Amino acid sequence: FATAAVESGDEALAQLRTGAFDALVSDIGMPGNSELELIERAAEVAAGLPIVLLTGRPTVQTAARSVRLAVAAYLTKPFAPEELVGVLDQRIADYRALRAMRTGRERLRAWEKEIEEVERRLRAAPANPGAPMGSYLRLTLRQVMLTLADLEQAAMALERPGAGAGPLKNVEHEAALRRTVDGLERTKQNFKSK
Repeated sequence: FATAAVESGDEALAQLRTGAFDALVSDIGMPGNSELELIERAAEVAAGLPIVLLTGRPTVQTAARSVRLAVAAYLTKPFAPEELVGVLDQRIADYRALRAMRTGRERLRAWEKEIEEVERRLRAAPANPGAPMGSYLRLTLRQVMLTLADLEQAAMALERPGAGAGPLKNVEHEAALRRTVDGLERTKQNFKSK
C-alpha cells in the first residue's frame, strides 16, 4: 500500500480533504481521536471510506461507538499484519466499487442533460438537420467508451491478488471487453467524422 502518515486527527482530515484515499487506518490513542472525533469527521469528509481502528487499550465504549460509526474493523494490538491486509484488501475493493458506481451515476446524469440539450436543438428545427443526431451519436459513443474504460478498470482491480474474485485472465468476457475497447479506440475518429 502507498501510505501517508500523520500525527493528529486534524492532519488526517486535512489529508482526506486534499487527496483521494482508499482507506483510513487510525490509532484510537492518536491526538485528536481519543473520543473517535476523527472517525466521526472522516465519515463526513469521505463518505463510505473504509476505516480501521487500532488500539492497545480496548474499551467497551470505543468498541460500541466504532460499531455505530460503521468502522470496517476494530483491531487490538498486537494484531496480525495479514489480518489488517485482509481487511484492507476487501474493504478497499468495496470502496472502489462504490466510487465507480457514484462516478457512473454522475456521468449518466451529465449525459442526460447533454441529451436534453440535443433534443431542445432538434425541436428548434435547426438549419442543419443532421447536427443534433450527430451530437447524440458523439455523446453516446463517449458514454459507451467511458463505461467500457470503467469496466476495464474494475476487471483489472479484480485481478489483483487478494481482491476476492480470483484472476479473470481466462474468462471470455474480459477478452471480449478488451477487444471491444481496442476496436473502439482504433475507430473513434470514424465516429467523430460521421
